[in-house]
Amino acid sequence: MSSESSCKPVNLFFTLNKPEDGDDSKKCPIIFVHGFFSTNRTWNFVKYKIANKTKRKVYSLDLRNHGLSGYSEFFTSRHCMVDIENFMKSQNIPKAIFVAHSLGSRSVMDLALKKPELVEKLIVEDMTVTDTTDHPTNTKRLRLFTTFVDRCIRNAPADTSESDLHKKTLPMIKQFYPEISESFTSKIIALPLKKDKSGKITWDMNVEALFHYFDNLHLFQIDLSDQPKFLGKSLFLFGEKSPLKKEENEDVTLKYFPNAQFYIFKGGFHTFHLEFTELFIEVVSNFIEE
Repeated sequence: MSSESSCKPVNLFFTLNKPEDGDDSKKCPIIFVHGFFSTNRTWNFVKYKIANKTKRKVYSLDLRNHGLSGYSEFFTSRHCMVDIENFMKSQNIPKAIFVAHSLGSRSVMDLALKKPELVEKLIVEDMTVTDTTDHPTNTKRLRLFTTFVDRCIRNAPADTSESDLHKKTLPMIKQFYPEISESFTSKIIALPLKKDKSGKITWDMNVEALFHYFDNLHLFQIDLSDQPKFLGKSLFLFGEKSPLKKEENEDVTLKYFPNAQFYIFKGGFHTFHLEFTELFIEVVSNFIEE
């Protein structure tokens, strides 16, 4: 599989939610972008309240090779960025506020640096501008876990339910990710699964393309060779238990996002919008409206 290709966009599946009392048409919308090994559904616990608090329309996307969006052999940060830009054009969105998680944040940061006119504000959840020294180790752990789940899916009897598969993988989640509080485990690692036409549980993503990423980590590095800067407001969210540390990444973040703010979730590991739902809603909504 080659990464060399003109960045032809794929169509992105999305959901649109509006505030219960109507949106303020003068305000630009919010676009939620999930991370690796996820879908737009990960935002269901927070997007409705954020829409109501900010009086803004909220779009939640499936990235390429995830959920109901188009599949492609090409899966890089730049391809995902082009998809997002194409989505904005198709929906007549001239500018948006982005809330992005994990690997999805790389594509959104890339967009902010390359096309700042499209981004009003940026919220990055547990991701760095550049790869950290332990990034390969963290990715290896995710690959081992994904390989285990893939084996469970392939070997599961035809009548296995999604709930049964979650129960089977729960002990491995605890083994691979001991940092996650047990009370949050089943909620945080919500496996991206669906039933195929025969009724058998399968992945709700293009697992072949995603496995290719594990062997090509450079495909999601941002090209910083021309020293780009995003001068808009941005908020970088870190977690106390996350391998990604604010103090180790603050200088490089401010180099490219000079107006960045930082927030650390005490006890947080990686998916703060699920670990600390109400606090996440408050922090993000306040930043959007300030």
